[in-house]
Amino acid sequence: MKKIVLLSLLLLLSGCTHLYKMYEYEEVNLESNFGSIGVAVSGTWNEISKDPEITELASPYTIRIGFITPDKPDQEVMIKVISVGPSLEAVNYFKANETGVTKKSFAYQSDSNSSWYAVVISNIQPEYQPITLEFELHYRGSIESYKVVLKPKYWEEHRNNFYDGIMSV
Repeated sequence: MKKIVLLSLLLLLSGCTHLYKMYEYEEVNLESNFGSIGVAVSGTWNEISKDPEITELASPYTIRIGFITPDKPDQEVMIKVISVGPSLEAVNYFKANETGVTKKSFAYQSDSNSSWYAVVISNIQPEYQPITLEFELHYRGSIESYKVVLKPKYWEEHRNNFYDGIMSV
């Protein structure tokens, strides 16, 4: 019991030594006539300083557009990105990924009866402003157009590296 009290006191005195700055974006979920569409933004971990320890989740960002449909994967699907902005650097895109073909990530999942398709756009650098994304879903001979605004959200978290190290073992 004394060891637990001593360890707790030591952790309390050492304080939270690592600051995490999180520059994230809200996810967006959309409904299509053929299934569901999700748009998510993920950042890059950057070490800002060693003393004091500061790490941020920030630019450059990657945007993932996912389409989930109950149909089997033999249908032709194309997610065509029209525009992404603002970004400090030019963003190269047209249809989907580097090959210009929408990626079938997990094909048909028999246990969930769904197919998953995704498009990834990398190296977005919006300087912590809202991102406007326009894209089209081409499926079964029809075209659905979408325009979404991804809003930034910022939060900070103080963590104790020593305590996190103990808890991860």
